[in-house]
Amino acid sequence: MHKETLTILAAQAAKCPGTIESREIAAMIARNHPILAMIDGLLSLADWSIREFDSRIADDGFTGPYWIDAAKNVRGMFSSASPAGFSAGACEAVFWRAMEIAGFSEVDL
Repeated sequence: MHKETLTILAAQAAKCPGTIESREIAAMIARNHPILAMIDGLLSLADWSIREFDSRIADDGFTGPYWIDAAKNVRGMFSSASPAGFSAGACEAVFWRAMEIAGFSEVDL
């Protein structure tokens, strides 16, 4: 999992120590929840684009549209998922950081 994802999740869990939310975040990390893995993948790809090409994905006319389409679909999945051991709030925090790194904003959704 990307270091930034883990940092965000740790900060989210620290806001509510000992709560169901913090246990859900820990469970998502331990189980490598598939939706969290997809969001982490978006963040990792956005970060990789900056490191490899010194460019944000939003500025790439080829990759950018595919990335934002994937982001829209992943967001739809985690917005509708609420099984036990799943923290939509923590996923939301990682998602918006991925959007920021990629150079997209809410208006692009």
